Amino acid sequence: MPEVRASTSGVLAEEEPEKEYTNRSQNDRFSVNSTTETGILKIYYNNCNGLQPGELLKANVKEKINKKKKAYVTESIQYTKVRGISGAMKMLDANVMCLSETQTAWENNGIREAILKEFRRGDKYTTITGSTSNTTSYSVVKPGGTAIISDGDWSNKTIKRGQDPSGMGRWSFITIEGKKHSRIMIICGYRCCKGQTINTVGPLTSYAQQYYMLKNKGTKKPNPQKQFIKDIKKFITEAMLSSHEIYYV
Repeated sequence: MPEVRASTSGVLAEEEPEKEYTNRSQNDRFSVNSTTETGILKIYYNNCNGLQPGELLKANVKEKINKKKKAYVTESIQYTKVRGISGAMKMLDANVMCLSETQTAWENNGIREAILKEFRRGDKYTTITGSTSNTTSYSVVKPGGTAIISDGDWSNKTIKRGQDPSGMGRWSFITIEGKKHSRIMIICGYRCCKGQTINTVGPLTSYAQQYYMLKNKGTKKPNPQKQFIKDIKKFITEAMLSSHEIYYV
């Protein structure tokens, strides 16, 4: 079983200082900082507050136009949040990047492939496991959602990947198999903000999506926040009974 280092990163968004957690003692934590050391699975998490998929598509179009005009390199390369996160992942030497509130319609093949292409600029074997609700979207943007981005080394060790089985897109997960068939499940979840009600949110928010999906299933008084806790506990319990070691972010 590899050592697992998980952290929330302030590099991607200025929300909180970086924290690192490791199962090694404080005295020898410094010995695992080398980016070349093997046997360490580095997991980072960030609430990206939207991957801005529309901006990525616009940037791609601009680059194609500039390329035809033979513009300077600095003019042809457009910054986008996706590229910023991809660069941060490389800088942090992260094996797995967990993102919540991606606000991306992952069911849209075009935008999913466009985002994956950006991450594969540095590692062609990178994989993305996204989650989004089954609610129909006529845009590449959809509130809520999560994503787990794995580099090539750990993607090869991933034996299963998926998302919230309810169809509400509240979490994504991957299962990594190590030596002697040991298994690690990494879950990235996004829970609706505390204090929200159907009367205080917009019609397209993740809260509204989940509220009406629960109501359509027969729930008399839907409460997406409480339902999330109930469902994720059940999901994790079932995974633990299957001898999985769980890392939830």
